Amino acid sequence: MHHVTWPTRIATALTILLAGAVARLGAQAGSVRGHVLRGDGRGALGEAQIDLRPGGRSTRTDARGFFQFPDVSPGPVELAVRRVGFAPRVVTVEVKPVAATDVDIRLEAVLTIHDLTVTSEKRDPRSLSDVTGAVSVADTSAIRRGRTVGLNETLRMMPGVQAPSRYGTEDVNLGIRGSAARARQAVRGVTMLIDGIPLSEPDGVARPDLIDLAATKQVEVVRGPVSVLNAGSTGGVVNVVSRTGRDSPGVSASALGGAFGFRKYDGQAGGEFAGGKGSGFAAGSYTWGDGYRAHSDADIARGQLAFDYAAAPGTRLFVQANGSQLDSRLPGSLSQPQFDADPTAAAPSAVAFAVGRTDNRYRAGARLEQAVGSGTASGYFFYSWRNLHSPNAGEIVELNLERVQGGARVRSGPIAGQPLDATIGVDYDILYGTDKRWQNLGGAPGAVNDDGHYSVPNLGAYSQLQWRASRAVEATLGLRFDRVTYQYESKVGIPRQETAFDQLSPRLSVGWSTDEATALHASVGQGFETPAINELSPSPGDSLSLSLHPKSLWNYEVGARHVVGGRVLLDGSVFYADVSGEFVPHIVNNVSRPENANHSRNIGIELAVTARATDQLELAASYTFLDLRLQDYTSAVLDSTGAVEQVDFAGKLMPGVPRDRVTGEVRLSPLAALELGVQLEWQSLTYVETGNAAAGLWYFQSPAGALQQVAFRAAPARTLVHLNAAWRIGPATVLGSVENLFGLTYPGNIVANESLGRFYEAGAPGSVSLGLQVTTQ
Repeated sequence: MHHVTWPTRIATALTILLAGAVARLGAQAGSVRGHVLRGDGRGALGEAQIDLRPGGRSTRTDARGFFQFPDVSPGPVELAVRRVGFAPRVVTVEVKPVAATDVDIRLEAVLTIHDLTVTSEKRDPRSLSDVTGAVSVADTSAIRRGRTVGLNETLRMMPGVQAPSRYGTEDVNLGIRGSAARARQAVRGVTMLIDGIPLSEPDGVARPDLIDLAATKQVEVVRGPVSVLNAGSTGGVVNVVSRTGRDSPGVSASALGGAFGFRKYDGQAGGEFAGGKGSGFAAGSYTWGDGYRAHSDADIARGQLAFDYAAAPGTRLFVQANGSQLDSRLPGSLSQPQFDADPTAAAPSAVAFAVGRTDNRYRAGARLEQAVGSGTASGYFFYSWRNLHSPNAGEIVELNLERVQGGARVRSGPIAGQPLDATIGVDYDILYGTDKRWQNLGGAPGAVNDDGHYSVPNLGAYSQLQWRASRAVEATLGLRFDRVTYQYESKVGIPRQETAFDQLSPRLSVGWSTDEATALHASVGQGFETPAINELSPSPGDSLSLSLHPKSLWNYEVGARHVVGGRVLLDGSVFYADVSGEFVPHIVNNVSRPENANHSRNIGIELAVTARATDQLELAASYTFLDLRLQDYTSAVLDSTGAVEQVDFAGKLMPGVPRDRVTGEVRLSPLAALELGVQLEWQSLTYVETGNAAAGLWYFQSPAGALQQVAFRAAPARTLVHLNAAWRIGPATVLGSVENLFGLTYPGNIVANESLGRFYEAGAPGSVSLGLQVTTQ
């Protein structure tokens, strides 16, 4: 019998124990943790969805972009990361046993506007860093910091953008590089898109009624000549990107309330079907409030449906429907004595004539994308209907309008094997319907003033050639043609009138990436802006104002972006615009009646910086300098005797546009589930009339013909401070915001050159809003 010694027995036991420990160690789980960050170095990304594969587990990042998966089996796993407004990414990680495996994942902000960038190795969606122009993107985080009521909450921190709210509702006087000076009750000088499809009507007028920010994924703003292929806009483009069932799965609902009777309820639901081939999304909201001014109560209901389906490889169909029903009272603008006495009062005429707007809008259509070889082809068709009932001080207007719009584009792959591709496209858009007007007898319809019909067809065709000269240099050459026609016919006035405007708009852009952290760009392009329907003719029964013609400009721009140390983003651009036919604002009976200046020039500087100071602290700031100066413009004014005098306004600044504007923002996450924010807005003195007087007397004739005068002064420089907070508790988030923290009384919107000297609309006083959002998946 073999004898086993004690040393051997001890060694064997130790070996068995060691082997067991190693086996147990190999089977013991580890963990994965890390941060999701913006690829451009502008900070962390909260609310990013992360799926662990295999395992089927999901989580979301906190306000600092942090996430963690405990108890993960050792070995390779995949982390599928997606975030609204960013390109999705899949990362493979080797999980260590027992220990924590750390990983940082960077996501690229993307743009969806067509034809913005030159050829690059990254196809749609395009990275922000690829765009050869001045571009800003407000992602879901920026949108959710506000009440999701008006675009002013989302865009006011961007350089070059002017977005004051008129009455604290969704009615925003939106402008880019000074274009807001001309607007009265709609957006002018800026092309507005929803998911790349024009929301702006054929004559360039846009209203944001159909836009529900709670159902919006991101808002993209393009400033300057790079936007010329998108309807030839002179100022820029605002593209509102809707959520889909792919990027917003699950159910979400929120309720908000605040000062001045403000209430908003909204809900969304989305998800995928057919094994991921398709997705659906539905959203609805209802907002109302008494308004902080007398006679400014309003309510609006919105609904949205969207589907997309990949019918085959390379084929995708998108179907969308939107609707809104608005009922609002409009308080009008005030003279300086009225504003000083009570800035929250309504204009007496607004109350006497029950001035307001009831506007129902519906829109539905589809877009099809098809891969063709190495290129793509796409087409869209949308039908819209609108009913407007609007009493104003002069008459009651009722419009029943229909709109048909469609287009197609083809983008080639590399031509002859070279880093060169081309895009051609065509858009057709027609707005038509009836225009009926009555005398306004204290808000009730009297005798018929006009009964007519008008149509405004717009044909646009464009081509674009893109060339990547090297890995560092890329260029784009484009050309667009527009023809806008105005057709009027009245049963009680002038039987038929017609006029048309044509424009050929070229564009050249060059981009140069010196390294991964630095990108330079230069652009030149011609823009084209037509008069609105009611600027050419008050109604179909009135003759056309053929003296008013389109505005055209040559826009030159250079800019740069640079990332410092992966934590600081510097962004800046300088532009010069040579303008022919600038629309100088003039308001008569609450209706815009602009005049053309023969020649003017615009100079601007736009600077922005965003810094991720620590994992818990982000800082942002912007500066805008706008010098919009008339060089050849003469207009008639009344002097102190009542005589009409021709005044030369050469050298004067465009009224209604602040020359300097500064914004700042601090975002702090002291706890993983808590985010706090402070926003600051400062802008310089703003002139209210073309003479650029700091103060003076404005002369006008009363309806009875008597000469009257009213004192006025330029809107002084002002500083506003806003607060916002979000506290996440499981699937719920508590939201809070404070507008105008120190309760400053100020003119929030300037109605430049208003015929009766009523230049001022009060900005929002101090107000608090609170809300709750619940999201489930």
